[in-house]
Amino acid sequence: MFLVGTFNLYNYEYHLVIKSLKSKSSWYLYSTVHPDDFIKSEEEQNKRLFNPSMLMSKSSDGCPEYCVEVLNFVFNKPVSSYGRLNTLLEIFDAYTKAKTYGYTKDEVLVDSIRNIGKPVVAKNNTEPSDKVKIKTEKEVSLSMQSSSGVSFSENRTDRMITYLAFSYGSINIDTIPYEYLKLPDFKYTNIEDTDSLKSTVVLDINKVSYENLKNMIDLSWFEDPQTGEIKKDYTHITSIIDFESKVMTPMIKEILRCKANGEKCLIGLDTETTGLMVKYLSDDNPIKDHIVSTQLSWKDDQGVNIYMDMAYFDNVNTDYVLTRLCDLFRWDHEEFDIELLYDENGNKISEFIHLDRNDYLLGGHNIPFDSQAFRSHGYEIFFDEDTLQMAFTIAPTSFKVKKGLKALTHKLLNVEAPELTDILGKGNEDKFRYLSDYRVADIYGCADVDMFRGVWKKLKALMDSVDSRLYKGYKRIDVYTLNVLAESEYYGLRLDESYIKKEADHMEADLRTIEETIYQCVGKMLLMKASHALNKPFTKEEFDQATYRFKITGKDLLNVTYKYLEYPVKVLTDKGEPALNSYAMDKLLFYKNAQPSNFLTHDIMSASSTEKDPKVLISAEKFNSYKYPLCYLLQEYRTLSKEYTGYYKPFKEIDTEGRLFRGYKMSNIETRRISNPAQTIKKNLKKCVLAHGDDWNLGDWDLAQIELRMFTSLAKDEVLINKMLDGDTDFHTENGAIIFDVPPHLLPKSDRSKAKTVGFGVPYGLSPRALCEWMFTVVNQKNMLATNEVLDIYERKNHLSMDLLKSYRAKANVDAYMSPELRDFLEIPQDAPVSVVHNLNGFYRYQDMSNIRGDGGKTASVERAFGNFPIQSFAADYFKMLIGRLDRRLRKEGYKDKFILHMTIHDEILFSFHKSFDPNLLAKFIKEECMLRIKGHTNYFLGLNFGKNWYECKADEAELPVKFLLRNCKAFDSGLIPTVDWCDDPAAYFTPKVFEFKKDRIIECLSLYEPEFKQCINFDTLFDKFENYTVRSYFYSMPCSYEPRTIMENGKPKLDKKGKEIKDSDDIALSALMFVLAERGYTDGDIISKGKRYKFTEYLEYRNNMVDNSIELDEIDIDLSLDAESDIEDLVNAEDNFWSFDDSENAGDMFFYVEDEFDEFKEKVDDLLTLHSDNYKYIENVGATKILIVDSYRLAEKLEQLLFKYKDPNGIRVILDYGGTTHTAPIKYNLPKDSELEAMIAVLHKDSLAHSSVF
Repeated sequence: MFLVGTFNLYNYEYHLVIKSLKSKSSWYLYSTVHPDDFIKSEEEQNKRLFNPSMLMSKSSDGCPEYCVEVLNFVFNKPVSSYGRLNTLLEIFDAYTKAKTYGYTKDEVLVDSIRNIGKPVVAKNNTEPSDKVKIKTEKEVSLSMQSSSGVSFSENRTDRMITYLAFSYGSINIDTIPYEYLKLPDFKYTNIEDTDSLKSTVVLDINKVSYENLKNMIDLSWFEDPQTGEIKKDYTHITSIIDFESKVMTPMIKEILRCKANGEKCLIGLDTETTGLMVKYLSDDNPIKDHIVSTQLSWKDDQGVNIYMDMAYFDNVNTDYVLTRLCDLFRWDHEEFDIELLYDENGNKISEFIHLDRNDYLLGGHNIPFDSQAFRSHGYEIFFDEDTLQMAFTIAPTSFKVKKGLKALTHKLLNVEAPELTDILGKGNEDKFRYLSDYRVADIYGCADVDMFRGVWKKLKALMDSVDSRLYKGYKRIDVYTLNVLAESEYYGLRLDESYIKKEADHMEADLRTIEETIYQCVGKMLLMKASHALNKPFTKEEFDQATYRFKITGKDLLNVTYKYLEYPVKVLTDKGEPALNSYAMDKLLFYKNAQPSNFLTHDIMSASSTEKDPKVLISAEKFNSYKYPLCYLLQEYRTLSKEYTGYYKPFKEIDTEGRLFRGYKMSNIETRRISNPAQTIKKNLKKCVLAHGDDWNLGDWDLAQIELRMFTSLAKDEVLINKMLDGDTDFHTENGAIIFDVPPHLLPKSDRSKAKTVGFGVPYGLSPRALCEWMFTVVNQKNMLATNEVLDIYERKNHLSMDLLKSYRAKANVDAYMSPELRDFLEIPQDAPVSVVHNLNGFYRYQDMSNIRGDGGKTASVERAFGNFPIQSFAADYFKMLIGRLDRRLRKEGYKDKFILHMTIHDEILFSFHKSFDPNLLAKFIKEECMLRIKGHTNYFLGLNFGKNWYECKADEAELPVKFLLRNCKAFDSGLIPTVDWCDDPAAYFTPKVFEFKKDRIIECLSLYEPEFKQCINFDTLFDKFENYTVRSYFYSMPCSYEPRTIMENGKPKLDKKGKEIKDSDDIALSALMFVLAERGYTDGDIISKGKRYKFTEYLEYRNNMVDNSIELDEIDIDLSLDAESDIEDLVNAEDNFWSFDDSENAGDMFFYVEDEFDEFKEKVDDLLTLHSDNYKYIENVGATKILIVDSYRLAEKLEQLLFKYKDPNGIRVILDYGGTTHTAPIKYNLPKDSELEAMIAVLHKDSLAHSSVF
């Protein structure tokens, strides 16, 4: 029997051909377009398209050129294949999920078996007609259709498929039967590893039995295959009496026994649920999931499975079970009494037992999920251990070490623990409720908690053997944070649902637009490459129609990018393969065209664009500026796709009651930062993030420059440490002042921006080229030299920090000891060189250097990662500790029910607090618990903001100044601020207070810098003396007393990007100052301006009556450049914005950067000659770099030999130019005077000329 189904996938048309026999079947995948025609125009493609009718003739060869993938089965087991199987695996996955989907009884339309008779004709055909045998065959029909669109229909006759149709996700296939088709024969590859194909061999949930399980999985750890002896004490609980006598009483007695022996009882807990949506949703919401059973283990080889909502068994009341467990596993670790209600024989008793919550440990694997499962029923428990986090702590870098419980059980205990996916296929983890064999339910349920205990013991021993600080740090920092984040994840984010759904339609249209743009651009690029290679011109019509459709993922995209278009590979995966992710695209987008192309003739607009609010989707200017423009399209496509899938699509598909639920991860980024997809929410969506409810307010606190302050403190840079003790100081301004050797208050904005770029970029390991891009936008030789000059100064002025950073990076080149046990766990060969770097809490990052040593690019990648780790990971640990401190304080003070943490973003938290929670009291808690100073460190301040939505909370003007927060808390403690019983708008409540505070600070600083200000203020010299740049910024939030001067350029007002006139910033500040003085009654003094003395009111009248209120641009020293306040932070926090076209990659994986050669830029030093006035023939000075010019490479070599005696690590950088080709010397030099150097090079040329004349 043959079946054919035609379908579309990723804009390709395919034909699925199934050849079905009794015991064998083969699935063939045909492409409509000939594979060789993909890069051709649509017109060319249409000249030879595949049609299944081409297989109907017996003379057909089976059209092997159109067949791209084949999979062969024997008794439903995949045995051999042809092709890559990428698409067929997707089809099989959809087939499996559609077949095993959890259909309700009403959704099963047909489920029948009937016997049919067929005559069996003898081979010699001589049997009399009345003796023809009748063969009975079974015809099985099954048809199911869910309300969500998933469907499955199949007819089988005598085990052969005679009809098949299924729909799951984007795959929709309906087959037509054929009597005969000629199919090709290939050389097939035997399938050794069937892990990726397990989903094709499945059983229906109601057919899962203990006997099935034994036939499919090795259960020798549970039952001795020879004797039948059961090795585990697994049981189930179906009544309250059983629960009390077989769970509560023996578990509490084991706690007491362990305590008497000086041990802590370890209890494993796991839950089975109807699905993953155990969230803050209404109980009647059909997508909300719930617990169906809970498993516990408190002894080795033991486990209990408490049935609570199983479909085929008696169940214990859920609320009863959870109430009792929550009493035992309470959050607060304190002493308490608990009552035993039944003895172990089932007899009713009443005995109170005194317990200390610190005497026993509750643990699990991936505890946030089980915590949320309890919360979904209204109960809260505290977990003390998580083997997932423990495994990550031990193996934070290795992608090899799978950290799932099953994988760890196999690795550490040599046991193949079962999972439902083993026999039901992937996507069926939520079918536990429908198991009908209690032995299967108990094995699946109890194995997890039993194996958890064994895995925990192994991991604990391994942690203790690696570093005594490791387990302590995990317990002190990670465990509490996991419990807090579970609550945060449970509540989710409340959004403006109507806006989200509207934007989702626009984004769908935009994604289709970018897809088509990609296909067209690639088609045109390939056409141009082919035309150039064949020296054959193409017509305008051919160019306009050129389109190349391909799968924008996986190998197809890799081939297009690196093989067909021949883009250079700049980033490699840990496996040494070309990467196709945000890191790789960012790297390629550094390269710009010397002259913009005209490939894209106009901007491509977004579907949400309007005449009043135009929105560009693809910028023609950007596209044409890039040397590798496909990367720009892929970046926009993947970023938009990720945003749409993560935030918008769910609101169209399911009813989440206006809430966005996204999971936290603390076990996927080596730098130990907390990750959550919602951290990358864009501006428009931030405007939709609202407080938890109508009676709640929204707030946000953000640590100020935490990692840079941490870097300085770890380096013991006393100068910067002391400077940053003041809440008015800004790290980038102070660092910029050191770098550029100017007073901080006189540092131009552009120099602060450069200091910020370098200050962030250096510890994060950004290359000089990346820094150049961020500082100057354009990467050329002039800007590269300027970048290196800033870097040189930064390194000299911050030598303590640089010494620390270099010491971290140097560890990448040092072989570290690693125990054999740890090497086995990490799957590192015993003789492999390994490098390790630690932070102060004992956490570490490691790297197997086997294939890295000797490769400069790979070594540099590891050095950058090692340099960053101790700083960023320690800052991440500090941040987690603050989250825990604040939660404990809220619980202690009785305010936990009035505070919900919604999101952590790098070093920031977004939260809701009830309107009955006094904002002054909240600010006090935050200040006391989260604004700390570690011994020997500088102060770590934070900004506190309030707003109606997340976007408003992030506005600079919404932030409460640090010193205001400190003063407000002091006044609140002193009883000077009345208690606020209800606050509808904390931002509005604090705004007038902050306004008055800023006026106070202006007057305080004025008293400091202009002590006689009540008598006279000299406006001409004031700002040269006004050193507090933070308070000076307060001027710009004050009303003006008069209209400040307009800046003129060429006789016309200078305009900003929005078309508004730009005012003189100093004059704005002076006008605001006069407002403050008038407000505070200081109007009796004099004003000196432009050397002339005025009375206060006289000067005010003079300015208000001024006719020509303008100033020419060249009359003032003003910086109009923009400070990229968030862009550089986005760059160094790239792991949070990470995306990849390979779903197996994570932000925390190690990627290796292929080093750039300086001569890629092709600029000649001659282009710089007009910029300098030096009158030397062989020397040019560009900043702190010296360019030495010689005629040939041979002379350059000789010159480098002559200069060797001047080498000095603290000297200057030298570039040798020979015939327009440049070479940067690998060492620095302390060179003689330019006149002496010029003479030396002149002699070198003279000797060379004399030598050549001899020949």
